[in-house]
Amino acid sequence: MPALTFLAVVGLVLIGLLFVADATLENGPPPIVTSDRTGLPKPWRPDGVKTLTTAPAPAKPSGPNAMNLTPIVKT
Repeated sequence: MPALTFLAVVGLVLIGLLFVADATLENGPPPIVTSDRTGLPKPWRPDGVKTLTTAPAPAKPSGPNAMNLTPIVKT
């Protein structure tokens, strides 16, 4: 339990330091917001949607030469 107490005390001290820093530091100017991206390459985007097609499945064999795939049951 001493470790848990230590962590709780350290957490409270750090939170207290955040409040002290907020009260003592001056507010700076707002961040500069810009939409210019000077020197950066254009973001990569994939080339459009490509539809992949496959060949149709071969027809099921029928007739006298078709394989008979019925299970064989031994009694």
